[in-house]
Amino acid sequence: IVLVARSESAYQEANAALLRGEASLAYCAVVQGLLHDGDLPGEGASTVVKVLRASNGLEYGWLSLVLLTASAGEKISTKELRHRLRAAGHPVMGNGEACAFSAQVSGTYFAAVQLAWPGRGLSVALAPPLTFSALLSKDAMRLEGKVGATAWTGRTEHVTGRAMFDGVELR
Repeated sequence: IVLVARSESAYQEANAALLRGEASLAYCAVVQGLLHDGDLPGEGASTVVKVLRASNGLEYGWLSLVLLTASAGEKISTKELRHRLRAAGHPVMGNGEACAFSAQVSGTYFAAVQLAWPGRGLSVALAPPLTFSALLSKDAMRLEGKVGATAWTGRTEHVTGRAMFDGVELR
């Protein structure tokens, strides 16, 4: 969402409304790990997490597409949200500050998707960017192509000596 004002005074008014918590933004992000609906842990403004989609993939493991909304009247910066997500063990995918860096990922998977300014009767909501869902789908398809099943979750173990696997002794 890009907010454009017709004059400097209109811009100042909109910016002040955001800073005072009279207007609010909601954000969409792709984060590492499997998040659940609820409050995002951390100090400061209360932030509600709604999981829109989650999938397991070959390259990045579990990824969650989430909607992040500050509680009514609260304000929170994008920088603070990224740091709180990282501290909770779910960094945003991308190349920005406090993000989960990957050479295959360009940009940062974090975007404002909702703007509400009740005092002005303004409410705008956009769907998450298509590239967000595409990242989850592409990685999940890599896993499916590799193992032939979408429900597979693998694990590896290091064993020295002998081990039994499906009734077969392995050395």
